Amino acid sequence: MQNSERYEIKFILNSHEIFEFKQMLILDTSFKEMFNPRIVNSIYFDDVNNMSAADNLAGISKRKKYRLRWYGNSLCDPINFEVKIRKNKIGYKEYFNLPDEHKNLNKLELHNIAKMFENALDLKNKNPSLQLFPKLQLGYLREYFENTKGIRLTIDDQIKFWQVFEGSYAYHGTPLEYDKKIIELKFSKELYPNVVNFLRKTSFLPKRHSKYLVGLAKIGEAKYI
Repeated sequence: MQNSERYEIKFILNSHEIFEFKQMLILDTSFKEMFNPRIVNSIYFDDVNNMSAADNLAGISKRKKYRLRWYGNSLCDPINFEVKIRKNKIGYKEYFNLPDEHKNLNKLELHNIAKMFENALDLKNKNPSLQLFPKLQLGYLREYFENTKGIRLTIDDQIKFWQVFEGSYAYHGTPLEYDKKIIELKFSKELYPNVVNFLRKTSFLPKRHSKYLVGLAKIGEAKYI
């Protein structure tokens, strides 16, 4: 299954800036909270050479990230394998079903979950020769907003990374914290003029940002500013 293509613009703010941004959002825009904040969890997978990370660092126009994603504080439904595909400034996701034994993911070592991901890709004839390895675990609190034009906006806070070791299970160990707040605008092509109007209301500049690369840098697996 694939979701629709969308443009994505990000801001990276500190605690003071996020307060200023939210004040602007409330007082000077039509954005409203869509639903309650929730915890987002991801386990990222890559090949032995970390090609997903390398492609991102090199600015390759078409690149992919492989992850297991779920919401809340435990490994439970809904949960999906996702391939996030980026083509220039447009992004979309492909979703792959887990086998019936997915309810026991919390009892599986991460390298076994990686094999399940490979099998899910094989069943759809997607990258049949790809060999995946668990590289990073990530969790954060996400707030959801949308304006009257249909532009979506998320704010990610309380970001934490877990390093993956041989024999690791999901979210075992002590996390590394990241103090930045990540704002992301998500919109279809026809809404771009409305996004330009929104950007005029803020003094913050959009920037490239990857939580996956930040996390790899935190654990010494990549150089990323």
